[in-house]
Amino acid sequence: EASVGRLPARWCDLLFLSYRTIVSYTMFRSLLFLLPIVAIFLTHYVSANLYAAICAPLSVEGLLFSVFTTSSPVCNALLLTLNYTSSNYGLLMGGLVAMGIGALTNLFAKPTARAEGAEATAS
Repeated sequence: EASVGRLPARWCDLLFLSYRTIVSYTMFRSLLFLLPIVAIFLTHYVSANLYAAICAPLSVEGLLFSVFTTSSPVCNALLLTLNYTSSNYGLLMGGLVAMGIGALTNLFAKPTARAEGAEATAS
């Protein structure tokens, strides 16, 4: 039976397949994390364009009709959707920025400062 190093070839193949599975699962989880952000953005984008097209068209006729259409239930629902998606999108982006700053701070923090802090708490 063929072998690579000490392991038989089929064990190496199994380890490689396990590694590929873990990497693909990790990438899939990363994409799932971005899914709510994309969904909120698309909902906001579609609602904004529908509101502009239906409730407040850019024309003289639209100016006249918008007096009546902006108070309609459809336009109120679109405006409410715009409000909620805008605030949620802002919160998600703020959270991502805070996570990025925290990760960069931990990445570039001086190791001696962390070691001194650990020694001080241990004493």
